[in-house]
Amino acid sequence: MTIKFRSLTDASEVMGYGAGTTYQGNINISYAELVAVLGKSLRKELIDTDKSDAEWCIQFGSGQCATVYNYKDGRNYKGLDGKDKEDIRDWHIGGKTIAVLRKMSELFPNHIVH
Repeated sequence: MTIKFRSLTDASEVMGYGAGTTYQGNINISYAELVAVLGKSLRKELIDTDKSDAEWCIQFGSGQCATVYNYKDGRNYKGLDGKDKEDIRDWHIGGKTIAVLRKMSELFPNHIVH
């Protein structure tokens, strides 16, 4: 089964579709695996770089939107004590409802942690 989704990169789409998402769960996966499936993370000016080092905004064929981001464990928040984004494995999943975890589970089987 193919999951229809697209990674949003345009500022107006990210701010429109991604706005209002909140933490719903976690995904245990490498940065490289996320890039392989979702593409490059959003440009720095589109993310909260005080708390995150990388973020993706995804829109599924159903219209649901999810965000994937690290939270307060990287260099942007912890400085030299923080992890390089390439070493992060615990990523947050944001969405407007918990139902977004089901979509993410379809996209990343065996990686979602509730």
